[in-house]
Amino acid sequence: MQPADAAWLERVPEAQCRRIRRVLESASYIPFRVEEHPPFLEARSRGGANLPRLLYLTSGGERLHTMARLFLHGVAVAPDRARAALEPMSIEEWCEAGLLEVQGGAVRARLVLYPFHGLVVAMDSPELLETGAPADFVSGVTNSTAALASFMIERPGGGVLDLGTGCGVLGLLAARGGARVLATDINARALSFARFNARLNGVERIEFAEGSVRGIGRSC
Repeated sequence: MQPADAAWLERVPEAQCRRIRRVLESASYIPFRVEEHPPFLEARSRGGANLPRLLYLTSGGERLHTMARLFLHGVAVAPDRARAALEPMSIEEWCEAGLLEVQGGAVRARLVLYPFHGLVVAMDSPELLETGAPADFVSGVTNSTAALASFMIERPGGGVLDLGTGCGVLGLLAARGGARVLATDINARALSFARFNARLNGVERIEFAEGSVRGIGRSC
């Protein structure tokens, strides 16, 4: 997985996003209760310290195991195993959407798809941090993100400013709870991820804008 312009994510049509999500749901990759997550639905840590344990837990070959290896653990899998896990969509369709690539006869994910509170959130792989991540690296659900999400209060009809939205996860949670959300970031690449995540999760009550806190202050 190489850092690159993420504009390709914005070209994935809504219909294809819905198909991708249905495939993930059909394999229970997106549980709706955090406490029901299998222990292997965990992102690869920086440096891969947790990878041996995760590979052991996903050695059974089940469909969900394959998805976890691809989209959470950053592990390449054999095409036949990927094909069985991702049906009824073909590997070619996943590659066309820019989520997978085929290299050296194996299938590898180009990004992380992280299940969180009923959402599935695209973000850069922690592997990039091991090889020198660029300044526009898009982080995902960190411990601080999860802590803040646990304290969020749903206010249907209210307004929320998600400043420095990153992959958009907190803004998406607020919008899903009924708020009108403006999500901003100075990182154009992060906004590409966030817009894709909104379509992938069918969240509509959210708008995105590129800009800094200074720009927002001048416009208020």
